[in-house]
Amino acid sequence: ERFGASVAGFDVNRDGCGDLAVGAPFEDVSGVADAGTVFVVLGSPAGLGGGPAGLVLVQGRDGTPEAAEAGDVFGSAVAAGQSATGEGYLVIGAPGEDLGSAVDTGVEHYRRGTVNVMLDQSAGGVNETDDRFGASVTGSPSHLAAGRPGEEVNGQTFAGAVSVFSHTAAGAPTFVVDLNQGTGGAATGDLMGASVSMAPYRSTATATGESVLVVG
Repeated sequence: ERFGASVAGFDVNRDGCGDLAVGAPFEDVSGVADAGTVFVVLGSPAGLGGGPAGLVLVQGRDGTPEAAEAGDVFGSAVAAGQSATGEGYLVIGAPGEDLGSAVDTGVEHYRRGTVNVMLDQSAGGVNETDDRFGASVTGSPSHLAAGRPGEEVNGQTFAGAVSVFSHTAAGAPTFVVDLNQGTGGAATGDLMGASVSMAPYRSTATATGESVLVVG
């Protein structure tokens, strides 16, 4: 099941106690192999799990888009934090998701308050086989990023790329920019985006603040 393959801390219910999201990307869901699950353990004054019942998140249940399918590996990567307006947000990568004829093109799920949406790379590119969008995810109060280590760039397979979104406005995040190493830089097997990390650029960052993104 690989419980703990990904972990992230945040305050999802804004009670002042830290909560923990834990990915189990090879968890079987209703007999569907390796569909993946994310467990959210809620904090309390008595500690993690000492208060309200936690959440069990899978695709196709309780408002989470898509369906649990074999090999989706939902929960391979998780990122969480507080938005610029103080709401807890959670990002979940499912790099094994198929979309149409594109196998393992990948998606990411975004949850914040009443917003529960699925994002892919179609806003800034094309969903293709083996892109593995969502193999890595990260976020700041104003931005999100998802790695696509399998992306082909200028004919170079598995060169990799990263998609960046903004989540400063109400509703679903919006696409900002696609990043890759470009002509002359991308090479086969670079796997750019295999890891990503993001933080606010300034400690006083507002809802329209900037972010620093580091890409492996």
